Amino acid sequence: MKKIALLLILCFVAVGIFAQQYTVQNVVGSAFLETRPNNWVPIQIGDKLNDHSVVRTGLNSQLVLEKIENGQPALYIISSMNTGMIIDIFHAKNRVRIGGTVAQTDTSTVRRSTVNIGTASARASDAAADVEFQE
Repeated sequence: MKKIALLLILCFVAVGIFAQQYTVQNVVGSAFLETRPNNWVPIQIGDKLNDHSVVRTGLNSQLVLEKIENGQPALYIISSMNTGMIIDIFHAKNRVRIGGTVAQTDTSTVRRSTVNIGTASARASDAAADVEFQE
């Protein structure tokens, strides 16, 4: 029984050691961390987060995280109107990664891309939560 308990403890420690650690580099607008269900606290520059941290960004907000990959710092951006675990947000289509080295650039070509834009009603209802109204 003691061996099983020790094995379980070691598994939890290993998960904590191998979880990706992020450092908050910048916060534009509003960004919050869920510390327990339905309890959101503002994220500050310098905060440490991991893959399973649940974050929420408001309208016109941005959260910039730094993670060390292969000995090199890499910046990750969570754009506005996102809520969820960091690992889920980064594996979604809107993942943006900045980092690495640029060996050669070509500025003579123009590339166009499309992005997903939320509907006006969805954005307005989320914006209402970020703005205080006076009557």
